[in-house]
Amino acid sequence: METIQMISNPTMSSILNRRSIRKYKQESVGMSELATIMEAALQAPTGRNEQSCHIIMVQDKDLLTEMNAGFKAYADNYSVYYHAPAFAFIVGDTANKWRYVDGGIVVENMALAAESMGVGTCIIGMILDYMTSEDGAAMMKKIGAPEGYEFIIGLALGYPDEAPEAKPRDGSKVRFL
Repeated sequence: METIQMISNPTMSSILNRRSIRKYKQESVGMSELATIMEAALQAPTGRNEQSCHIIMVQDKDLLTEMNAGFKAYADNYSVYYHAPAFAFIVGDTANKWRYVDGGIVVENMALAAESMGVGTCIIGMILDYMTSEDGAAMMKKIGAPEGYEFIIGLALGYPDEAPEAKPRDGSKVRFL
């Protein structure tokens, strides 16, 4: 098969360079960066343009520590946010059947925007069991999630204190017809 040359541009650089960061500097992410990341979330396409997700950015260290402690009870003492200085809760309207797809698109927009500015991220899905428990319901109230919304996915954010190598990708998962 003939080799096709990929086009290089800043968007592709962000996509190709983004890694899951699990070690962060304790420096707070700048407000301009966070505002840009939140705008990227708002600009994500959504099913029927219903914009079914709310994004709650938490930087309160005590609240993050409490969330992490609660989560550890559900995950064998495993840290959920890798001590990142910020964590975004993406919550979706339970009345919207596309909320999970919308949440996935929102979080990826956020992760790519963050990468473009040197902010590291780790997309967190494993917190779902905790967030759907009684303890998680209490956390949803603490973060001010709207009534009728449920946790979809989370995003740890901070300046990276590591530079992981890219994991191999399976090119056989893509076909041209």
